[in-house]
Order: sequence, then structure tokens, then C-alpha cells
Amino acid sequence: MFLPSDHRGRARRFLLDLDWGGYVYHLGTDDAVFVDDDGSETRYSGALEVEDVPLEVAVRNADAPALTVPAVIHFDGVADVPLRISQGHDLGAAFCKLYVWLEGTSKRVLLLDGQVLDPLWGAAHEPVSLSLLDTRRENAQRFPPLDARVSPATWSGMYGSSVEQFYPWVIGKPGDNATGAWGAPALVVETVLKVTTSNRYIDFNEGVGEVTATLGVGSYSPAELAAEVVAEMDSAGTDTYTATIEAGTGLWTIASASGGTFRFLWSSGTNAANTAGTLLGADTSSDTGSDSSHTFASRANGSARRLLIAGHEVAEAAVEVINTQDDSEEAFNVASVDDGTGRTVATVDIDSASTLGVSVSGSYFARINGQGGLEYRGALLEGAGDVIAWAYDQTDVPVNRGSLQAIAPALNAYKLAGYIMAAPNERVDLVAWLRTHVFPILPVSLYDGPQGVEFVLWRWGAKAGDAVAQLVEGDNAERSGRVEYGPRAAIRNEFRFDYALDANGRKPTRREVVTGDRLAEGTFSRICSESRTLYGAQPWESSSAYVYDPVTAARIVRNYVAELTPRHVLAQYVVPEYIGAHLRRGDVVEVTDAELHISERLFFITSTPVDEGEFVRLGLRSLN
Repeated sequence: MFLPSDHRGRARRFLLDLDWGGYVYHLGTDDAVFVDDDGSETRYSGALEVEDVPLEVAVRNADAPALTVPAVIHFDGVADVPLRISQGHDLGAAFCKLYVWLEGTSKRVLLLDGQVLDPLWGAAHEPVSLSLLDTRRENAQRFPPLDARVSPATWSGMYGSSVEQFYPWVIGKPGDNATGAWGAPALVVETVLKVTTSNRYIDFNEGVGEVTATLGVGSYSPAELAAEVVAEMDSAGTDTYTATIEAGTGLWTIASASGGTFRFLWSSGTNAANTAGTLLGADTSSDTGSDSSHTFASRANGSARRLLIAGHEVAEAAVEVINTQDDSEEAFNVASVDDGTGRTVATVDIDSASTLGVSVSGSYFARINGQGGLEYRGALLEGAGDVIAWAYDQTDVPVNRGSLQAIAPALNAYKLAGYIMAAPNERVDLVAWLRTHVFPILPVSLYDGPQGVEFVLWRWGAKAGDAVAQLVEGDNAERSGRVEYGPRAAIRNEFRFDYALDANGRKPTRREVVTGDRLAEGTFSRICSESRTLYGAQPWESSSAYVYDPVTAARIVRNYVAELTPRHVLAQYVVPEYIGAHLRRGDVVEVTDAELHISERLFFITSTPVDEGEFVRLGLRSLN
């Protein structure tokens, strides 16, 4: 970015590189020649009119739309717009880069990198109106990887409700022992079919009399049992057979490889009392008809053997698991295993469960709140600053890493926990996930800088010692214009934040309350009480699926109290260059203005310092 000293005596110009139909047009707000540091010249035609780009950053702006700048381009003498459009060059498909440039220097800053929206044009001599949209925040990547799901490729022979489900990614330490909240779902990824002396026989008839296939006693995966059934039927009869299991339903089909006909003697066979038909999902109340292929009515009568708790390795050594089908619970050690594609995942083996119900159709959840889930850069991923960095790592959105690293230690005081699990038909846009679930509970704002997304940290607990400058009106600062209040409609003074979500039932199990009513539940706040007296009760209610830590919940609410309860004021001051040169959005300054009866009051800088000759104009918002 520019320093205020860069501006002295120099005009600010906008430069636009418009990539349209295989040609790049260089357009400026005036005719100009830009010379970069290497001495390369680019001539810009003064055909551009553009509104000034807004410099203010809202305190909470994660859901703000991308920067859009209206512009007018006078193409007459530059390009015949209607002709080019008639030739198939869609102006609405053009790409653009908008810069601010200090005339006569090699310094320019990228303000916008994106595409053209909604062009309006007429005859060749008429100006074109359009908008320039910054698309740098748009994320084309989706999460998790496509193969991070339960499928025949990842878990051979698997069937049931887990099939086609994406693996969950576990952040922090989800779950709460004290409230009984379960932290994340667990997916059945391996089943076991157990053959005993009471279910080992298959009586069948190939047309010449009864024959019997005798299965070996033991525990089998679906694929292993299918191979055993085929081997024993081939051995017992004269035909050869195939056995297949449909992944989604778990239904078995046994067929003659040669197309010959046969029938199962489920009810009339010699071994009907110890038939394997029930294990395989057949209706054993009667024999089948004679056919070349038989598909059984129900899925195989197996048990769950392995649960997947995360699509990655976890720090956790042991977890508690519940089957909500019968509310049975049990603790198991965590084992890292490779799925069919070689991805290492976290699982628990429940084949030897003593109290947990192991139905394939069960609904399972786990508490992963000891050592926690995913590790990132050698440590548990739970601090909000690290979560933001990890999430952006999975996207193609440019980020100013220095901007994020500078505030990461402060953000890591916010401990996040939960899981990210895509729906079978729609993977997750992690940028949208951050905007929906993470940024709203943090004291941060975002804006588009020349190196990508940049971050502003609002230090609501700032004290006088945190001020980076002391501004005194009439001494080193001059008030520019009048002071105004922030909107009354934004005031809140009753706060309720629900958290510690029980993944089984999706209900919060804890609540943080701050109130101005001494008789109400929660923590009493004097400033909330004063605000209630002035403005009446104004409730703020929110919740999070990614907070389990009471300290973090209290910190989130405390920030909102500081932000929304006092009636803040907005002001602008002009300061000398030596003060304003190094100030940035989010910095805390101390202001004294005797005419306004303001003494050593703390303000945030909310807008990029703007040069006014040898002085700098600042936009300010009071903290209290």
C-alpha cells in the first residue's frame, strides 16, 4: 500500500486493464503513461470514469458483498463496441483489473481483480456503462476431496446408510461430558457377518435333488462371505455360481454363472432349522421358485464392525461412542487405518463391543474431546486463527498471510470445536463456511487488499496503553466535519449465546447470558442496565455449532456487549503526516477534543488513512 508521503504533490489516477475478446484495453481516468520498475511503458487512454472506491471497513462485514465499482467507458476512438459484440465478443464475459496509481511514479495498487457485470451500450460513439466486480473472494474449490466418502472404492462390500456419505473433518475437541453433548457423527464403514453352527447351511436343488453347501464357522466381511458362499455352492453342486451385494441396500444376489436354474430349499431342506438364509437376508418362510438368479428380500443380517470418526488422523487416543438406536454407550481406542484409496482415517473397532449396540442400521456419534481431532502444523487445530488459515489453505482464494499471521495469536484465544461434513450431493465451500460459522463470532473484518483478503482485528478490550497515537484537537489533530452517532437500531443490551451443540439432535446444551436485568438469569452488566434505561430492552440472540469452551463463549458475548451496547460515535480528524503515516485500519487511538468535551477517549481507525497534501484524514469509531 501507499504511505501518505508517497502522495505528496502527486495526483491519484485509476487505471483499468480490460481483457475483452482476446485483446487487453488499457483505460485510465486521464491519458497517462505508466512505467513500471523495470522501465516497461503502458499507455492508458483517458476513456474511463469511475466512482471513488469506498475506504471504510465495517466492524462486522464477513457477509458483505464483494466490492463492485460502477464505471463508464468512452470507447469512441478506442473500440467499436457494437461491432465487436456482433462478432461474438461478449463484453459481459470480460475480465478486469482496476488499480489506483500515483501519477509520475511506478507505484500502483491493485484495488479490484475480477469481471465485468451488466454492460449497457448503444452506438459506437455512445459511452458504455458497466460495473466492475471483484471476484478474488470467490472460491471454486469444494471440500472435502471427492474420494473422501464411503463407497465401494473406499470400503469394499460396505452397505447401508453410510454409503455415499462424506467423511467428517473434526476440529478441536467437540463434545461435552458435563452436559452429555456428543461431538461428531461416526459412520459404519465395515460390517461383519458371523457364521455359527446354527446358521451355516444352504440347502438347494439344481433339478436333480437336494444338495447342501456348508459354510465355515467364523466372522466374515460381506466380500469374504460372498466368496465362501460361492466356493461351497460350487463344491456341493454341479453348476458354478456368483454372489454379489448391492452397495446401497446390502441385498444379496446369488446367480448361476452358466444361466442354469436352481432353487433354495429354505423351509423344506434337511437343514432348514440351521439355514444360512436368515443371515443372508432371505425370506426363509418358504422355498424359492426355480430360477437362474435369486435376489433376497432383505439386506444381510450383519453387525457393524468398524466406525469412522474422522476422514483424517486425530490426536484423540480413545473416544466414547453412542448408538442412538438403543442409547447404548461404550469407550473404544482410536485406530488409524487406510481406506481403499490409501487415505489414512481415524476409526474405532467395535467388533468386540460389550455394551454398545452394533446394528448396521444404528446411528452413531462420538465425543472427541480429550486430545481432540485434526492436527495442523504440528498442533491441534482449535484456535480460530489457525482454523481460518487451514480453511483458506483448502481454497483458491488469495490471502495476505502476513495480515492473518499478525492477528492469529489474538484469534487463537478463541477455541473452536465441531465437525465439517458435506452433504452427499453438495460439498462445502469453506469460504462460505467461514463467513457463516466463524467470522460472525470473532472480532474481525475482511477487505480486499492487493495481495488478497486482508484482516482487521477489533480489540474491544483495549485500554489506554494500547493506543498507538494520542490525538488532541487543536494541537496535532483537526476535526473534519461534525460528529454523528452510530445507528440507534444497532443497539443491543440483552445477550444470549447458545453453544455446546449435541450432534445427536442438533441442540445446544450450554448458554451464556449477559443482561441488564438484575432479576434475570445470567451475568449482570452495568452498561447493559444503563442501556436498557435509555433505549429499552434490546435482545441479541445467537448460537454456534463450533463452540464448546465456556471461556470462548464468554469472550464472544463480551465482545458483542462492548460493540453493541454503548451508543458509539463516528468522527473524522485530519492529522500531520508524521502521525498518520503508519496508522492502519483497526488501530486504537486516543482522542481529546475540548470542544466536544471528549477527554482521552479511545477510538478505532475504520478507514484507510487518506492523504490531503501534507496531512492525513482518518475515519474513527469510538470503542465506548
